[in-house]
Amino acid sequence: MASLPRSDDVEHFVIDAGSTDGTLQRLRGLSHIVLVEKPGMPLYQAWNLAVERAAGDAFLFLNGDDWLCKGAIDAILAEIWEAPDCEIIQARANAFGDVRIGARRGKMLVYPSPGLSLDLLHLSIGAPTINAKVIRRSLFDRLGDFDPHFEHAADREFLLRVALAPNPPTCRSVDKIIYSYRIHEGSMTLSQLPRRRVSTAQQHQEIADKFLSYPRLDPL
Repeated sequence: MASLPRSDDVEHFVIDAGSTDGTLQRLRGLSHIVLVEKPGMPLYQAWNLAVERAAGDAFLFLNGDDWLCKGAIDAILAEIWEAPDCEIIQARANAFGDVRIGARRGKMLVYPSPGLSLDLLHLSIGAPTINAKVIRRSLFDRLGDFDPHFEHAADREFLLRVALAPNPPTCRSVDKIIYSYRIHEGSMTLSQLPRRRVSTAQQHQEIADKFLSYPRLDPL
């Protein structure tokens, strides 16, 4: 919560799925937070609920175990004011913790700079880094919400669905790291535990089977 700046231009909408570690007590004391308590609600259903209830027109999703980098909101707002019709603003992200890079281990991983459009190859086999993307409400209105069936990979499915749409979104790229992921065993999507990685891989296979029938894939 410390990484969230207070601004009249930003609404902080928090979905709590039933935390028992004192988080709720801290959130209830913050006047700039819109708090909704939904015990047991999965992550992507919570994101959908936030899109439905929030007053804002542009959305950035911040997970409970990550943080926004200094200056992130200012950089994003500047892009929104400059390009009000842009549907996705793509920035950079890093990950910290016990990071495996090939055969080596390190403490920090920096994801590559995003392009000016959604790259199918990167979204298919790379890291979608959706938390470093700002998505306009118009895109959800046109192409639908996150599919909660994909418990560990609804962000990847959503971005692939968007990229393969007949009218893909307009994008802008910001070559700035705005988001930091924390890699740890309890992470839902970045855990290195074998059972979690197998479950995620199975969902990736299901997503691949779904999109292989899309007409736009024929010439690729």
